Amino acid sequence: MGDHQWEIGVNVYMDGKPTYLSATDLATLLSGMPASSIQRIEIMTNPPAKYDASGTSGIINIVRKKNHKAGFNGSVNGSLGEGHYGKYNSGVTLSYKNDHYNLFLIIPAAYVDYNRSYKALTAQAGLRAEETTTRGKDILTDESLIQHYLQLFPTSFLAYKLNAGNELILRAGRRIERAAYSEMIPFRRPLTPTLYFQGNPNLRPHLIQWGKRFQRRGTNR
Repeated sequence: MGDHQWEIGVNVYMDGKPTYLSATDLATLLSGMPASSIQRIEIMTNPPAKYDASGTSGIINIVRKKNHKAGFNGSVNGSLGEGHYGKYNSGVTLSYKNDHYNLFLIIPAAYVDYNRSYKALTAQAGLRAEETTTRGKDILTDESLIQHYLQLFPTSFLAYKLNAGNELILRAGRRIERAAYSEMIPFRRPLTPTLYFQGNPNLRPHLIQWGKRFQRRGTNR
């Protein structure tokens, strides 16, 4: 489970932006947030391609009321271009720094979404391209690390309304689980007097394939 996940497969966003917080840090943030500051909570079980490709169980987006102060380490940017299906560009830049090692993760992305409904059938399809560049530098040894790769993430969703209370759903696609910062920083951290943990800066993300995931939801009436 990556540091940015609330529970397995679920990404938590704040005002439409990924939090990139650990479960513990996010719980601390939410426990100190008054309920009156939250406007609504959005749950997206089938997020479109404009959202980050990590996670397998959808997105929880906490929308706060206006006049709040943001405090996340990172930046999200995007632009919208006119097109028949709606073409977008977006990206995220993350960084981790300490006294000995700096790690930067840059993920520019482009994506396209398609949605169509016809009678009892709803279809959603998307394609997201992410170009990841990871740069790390050990300040003590002056050693550097550079990783660069391009990945494609197709998604598709079909829902057929059987009756007033039931739907038949088919999902397919490709998602990604990225390593946490702590798993990539190459320093020994003692766990017990005889056991230690050391991160691997050469870790690659784990790709998850979806296919023929059928689900029937609703209640019989």
